Amino acid sequence: MPILYSYKNTKVRIGPKPMIDYYDYLYNSNTYLKIYLTFDNAVGSDGGTYSSGGTIYIPNLAPGANNTSDTTGSLFKLLSTSPPSQLSTSTKKWGASSFYLYNGVIRNNSKIILPSNTGLTFTIWCNFSINTYSYFPLFGVSVGGSPYTALSLRLCGSVSTTPWTTLNYQVDSDGVGIEKGINLSTPVSINANEWNHYAWTISPAVSGASCTHTFYINGVLLTSVSGKYPVASERLFFDIGGQDSYAPSIGYFDTFRYYETALTASDINAMYNYADPINLM
Repeated sequence: MPILYSYKNTKVRIGPKPMIDYYDYLYNSNTYLKIYLTFDNAVGSDGGTYSSGGTIYIPNLAPGANNTSDTTGSLFKLLSTSPPSQLSTSTKKWGASSFYLYNGVIRNNSKIILPSNTGLTFTIWCNFSINTYSYFPLFGVSVGGSPYTALSLRLCGSVSTTPWTTLNYQVDSDGVGIEKGINLSTPVSINANEWNHYAWTISPAVSGASCTHTFYINGVLLTSVSGKYPVASERLFFDIGGQDSYAPSIGYFDTFRYYETALTASDINAMYNYADPINLM
């Protein structure tokens, strides 16, 4: 195995390439990570201890996040009555638990603006438990209402077919909900009741300008396509397991990350193989 070195954050690292990639990923994580949800625990509306039977909130564990309340900080609120939507310690991919959503959405409404010229990255583990829906929202970021300005990623296919064959993404339509589909082919097959890791990077560009969208599944680069950089609008809804104006999902979600940078293929691969171990169920 080749031995490489890396110099970042005033530190020199020497070792096998996978380990160097991992530490470089951690450097990017600490610098650019803005939303980090592990779903390992729930908190109350004030960021304190969760009270059984009360409204469930999920804390943002990214460096510098303000988790003091659901309105002024970065808590994510479950927008449905629980159970059945709740933390799951039995079906999980990483850490202590995942979050099971049954026609529910986990939402943050602290008004985020996706920055221009930085690039963006979104990653999430998902395990959908039903394939009788024609779509499965992974996450969505929207201004709410009209004009329909949203950033979203979802699986899409024919009703009652498995594996699903299309990955749909949307970036700020003109109000008619334009989406673009990416056909999934073997060996990247997406079935119900299995964990898969999704990553979406957007290259740096000014608001609304042309850029490159790159998609990965399970650490493997799927495709890169030309598209539009999200406009600098204030987003009211940041949803996990849902997308504004679409019905929510049924399934398990684990370890969501949002970065204000476009991570590299090595970063994504290191995340899949090291930061999110694939052997923990």
